[in-house]
Amino acid sequence: MSGETIYYDQTETYSILVDEHEVFEAYYDALVFLAVVGYQEDEYVELESADGEIKLSTVLGTESYRTIITSLAFQHVGEPEALVDRGQQTKIIAGYAAGGERFLQREFKSLPTGPVDEIVSYVRSTRKEDGSKDGILGQIVRSFDDDVLTVSD
Repeated sequence: MSGETIYYDQTETYSILVDEHEVFEAYYDALVFLAVVGYQEDEYVELESADGEIKLSTVLGTESYRTIITSLAFQHVGEPEALVDRGQQTKIIAGYAAGGERFLQREFKSLPTGPVDEIVSYVRSTRKEDGSKDGILGQIVRSFDDDVLTVSD
């Protein structure tokens, strides 16, 4: 069934983040993180082909990931249909993840040897200036809520 699998570019970065340095427990955790980085940095890559796949149901099993996926899809296309179109959601999260991966490769010099400190520093740098812990995830969800409420009015 279309949209039931996320086909993504499974680069060496996934192995580095999950297998070598255990920054994330699973590839789908890394995928969602990279997608948020891609969104934050406005880096989206249209994938021509993909060599990795993750069952969408695995990712959607985590409520916050479900919110992130639907929010990113809605933000990317600006249409309410994106909230329920699993095919669109899988394509969009893969595109942002590929963009996030490219950003990390370009910006994180220690990615192959020990990315933890740079990732923590990057996450801290995306927090709001006022000291709140809202950051980019809060901005995505808030923007999603604002747009959905506006659309339904």
